[in-house]
Amino acid sequence: MKKYIEIYTNYFNIGEQDRFNCEYCCANNGSEIHHIKYKSRGGNDEIENLIGLCKQCHLRSHNQLEPYITEKQLLKIIKNRNE
Repeated sequence: MKKYIEIYTNYFNIGEQDRFNCEYCCANNGSEIHHIKYKSRGGNDEIENLIGLCKQCHLRSHNQLEPYITEKQLLKIIKNRNE
């Protein structure tokens, strides 16, 4: 299992193969974990940089599907998650 998947699933106490709610749109078919700050740009595998998204929101976060989701929008969700 990839390290970031293990970190995310352990944090939320879910199984690696389990589906979870998308943290952006709340759809209950979330199954992809996104690095908010890309690893290629210095991002890490810490829970504060990981967010669970459904397939469509994940594509939107990579500017492959409109309307796009910005890093700022995702960071706001992470901030609210930790409150």
